[in-house]
Amino acid sequence: MKKLLIIAIMAMGYFGISKAQEYKEGLIYDLTGNVKEMKLSTKNSFLKTHVKFQNNGKCKKSMTFFDDENYPLGYDLSTNVMNFSLSQKVDYDEQHRVSLVTLKSSQDGGTTQTTTHHYTDPNFPTQIGRSVFSQTDKNGEVLADCEYSGYVYDDNGNWTSRQVKQTVTQINKKGGSMVYNTQYTETRTIKYF
Repeated sequence: MKKLLIIAIMAMGYFGISKAQEYKEGLIYDLTGNVKEMKLSTKNSFLKTHVKFQNNGKCKKSMTFFDDENYPLGYDLSTNVMNFSLSQKVDYDEQHRVSLVTLKSSQDGGTTQTTTHHYTDPNFPTQIGRSVFSQTDKNGEVLADCEYSGYVYDDNGNWTSRQVKQTVTQINKKGGSMVYNTQYTETRTIKYF
């Protein structure tokens, strides 16, 4: 009887791990594996993130559509309250890594955010060498060009720290611009199931 109970527990653990890999919504956040929660600490206020996952790999309160292999494609949300709409589109490269995320919102005069990822080393499939983030709204445009290096990984292969060299360009509606350069460390706190 004890052997049967041990086998049943091991089988539940195996199927639980398999189920956690069912949806791959973590790829949008550069995460793989059985992630329960991730919090990104960064100086770039546009990119601060705190996301929680269900044990099947979907984000909690997910609105995302998935393809036949459960890779996230994005979502569309609109309400009649103040004509609010929000949409996200995710594009991938040949190796099924996220290459472009486009987020559009009708709030505050309409905002479009795009994040483009450029990968540097095929031996580190989650290592992003450069990310370009832009936001356009009623006040103008903000462009952040980030170069990443010095990755530190946890035992599950997800990065927990990296160095960022960031150039931010702000362009107002009149065509004037300001450029800021900064270097800092970005960290992530990751909890697993």
